[in-house]
Amino acid sequence: MDHELDKKSECDDPCSWHTFYLVLHGEVALYHQVVEGADHDNILLMVPEVRDHEYLAGTWPDVLGEKHSNLTCHEYELRHASGELKVNGVHSNRTTPEECGDIFLRLGKEVPHPELAKYVFTVPMPLAIIPGRMETTPSVYIATTNGAEPPSFLPVPPCPTVIPIFLYRYYGDNVPCIVCAENGEPVFHAGGCDENKSIQLYFSSFGPEDKCHAQIAFEEMALLLGVNATIGWDDNADFKSQCATPPAGLSWAQVNLPFNLARQWYSDETKRPLLLSAEPPRNPRLTTLPSSGNCGPGTGGGGGR
Repeated sequence: MDHELDKKSECDDPCSWHTFYLVLHGEVALYHQVVEGADHDNILLMVPEVRDHEYLAGTWPDVLGEKHSNLTCHEYELRHASGELKVNGVHSNRTTPEECGDIFLRLGKEVPHPELAKYVFTVPMPLAIIPGRMETTPSVYIATTNGAEPPSFLPVPPCPTVIPIFLYRYYGDNVPCIVCAENGEPVFHAGGCDENKSIQLYFSSFGPEDKCHAQIAFEEMALLLGVNATIGWDDNADFKSQCATPPAGLSWAQVNLPFNLARQWYSDETKRPLLLSAEPPRNPRLTTLPSSGNCGPGTGGGGGR
C-alpha cells in the first residue's frame, strides 16, 4: 500500500500536519507485513469471524449508535495517514506490534491467513502504538501446538492492552479515511476536531462475553496468524483494569470503556456527555470497570519471534 497523497517531503510546512488516531476494540490479529523496497511496512488487521460479534467502524461516539455491523467489503485500506518511515530498511522497535510484547499477546512469526478473516484492514506502520485500557492477566496461560509435538507455552505480559491506539499524522486537508480495497471508494472518514481526528474500529459483542466465548475468539484470532493456540485461566481469576489517560484529542471513555458498556452510556442520556470528556467520571462506581470479556489483540510477523 503506497499512495502519493500519503507522502510528504522534508520541505513541506511542518505546521501543516495534524494528529490522527486509529482506535481498536475487540479481537483482532496484528500482522507486521514487510514491504521490500518501500519506505514503510504495513500492518494487517485481520478480524476473525466469531459468533455474536458485531463489526463496526466510524467516528466517536456516533459509531456506538449503529445497530448492526456496517462493514460490507472484505478488504479495506487506511489512506492519507502518515506513519513512521523505515531507516536503513527497518522500523524502530516501538512502532511494530510484535516488538510491543509488554502490551500485546505475541504469538510468533508465522504465515498469516488473511483469506480466512472476516475482514482485513491494511494500515501503514504507525508513528507509535499507545496502550489504552489495560487488564491484568492472573493465571493466564497460552499454549501452542504443532502437530504431534508437545505444547509450547508462550510468555504472557502481566498487563496487556485491550484497546490499542495507533498514532499517525495527516497533512493539510487530506483527512484520513478507510476505503474499500476492491474499488478504492472511501467508506469511513476520520472525525473529531481538525487537530486530532480519529476512527474507531469495534470487533466485539453488544453484551458481556463469558470465558468460553473469549477462548473461542482467541483461537480464531490465532489461526489468522498461522498459529494453533489456546488460552486459559483459573475460573476464580480476578482480572483488574488499569485505566489509561487519553492522548490529546481523545476522550476518557473512548480509550477505556469496553464496547458493551460504551453502548450503554450512549443510550443513557444522563451518561452520554461523559463519552466526550477527557476527564474520568467523578463517580467512583463508573471507573470500577468490569472485565472487557475479550483477550485483546495478538501479534505476529515482521521481526516477531
